[in-house]
Amino acid sequence: MSEGEKTFMDRVVSGEFDELIDDAKKKLIGEDYDLLLEVAALLIVQKKIAEQNDELCAKAIEKLFGITDENLSKARKSFDDLASSIPEIVREARARQREETAKSGAAAKLANDPRRAEKQFIRDCWQDWRDGKTEYKSKAAFARDMIQKCEHLTSIKKVEDWCREWEKEHPLS
Repeated sequence: MSEGEKTFMDRVVSGEFDELIDDAKKKLIGEDYDLLLEVAALLIVQKKIAEQNDELCAKAIEKLFGITDENLSKARKSFDDLASSIPEIVREARARQREETAKSGAAAKLANDPRRAEKQFIRDCWQDWRDGKTEYKSKAAFARDMIQKCEHLTSIKKVEDWCREWEKEHPLS
């Protein structure tokens, strides 16, 4: 910006709405997405100025957007309603984000748990035992053997519980 050139805000405050509208139209044609920020700033400033000078702002808004005074009042009400709901929307979005983070963290923890792989190994051994490929005198004997073969599992009772669970899922014919 060259020295002496007015800023966007200076132009708004001095009421140069016609020039701002022309600039906005040029930017729209050139697909300048910074326009959104300037229009938002213009609307915010407009609200502040409206408190001081409703007539000037109403004229500018009507010229910029073709909004009548009656529709402007409706738009202000809608804007105020939306603005009041933003904190709740943000809270809900943050809660969903925390929930997603927790779920992905739990999934990663489970995927990297060595006991999960050992449980699958025990399941395969149990299936071999059921199919007659290996022999054990009892579930307890099977569970003791599995605990000796596994590094991370230590509970014989847990292995026996799994066996009962698998037997319910796949009863003998």
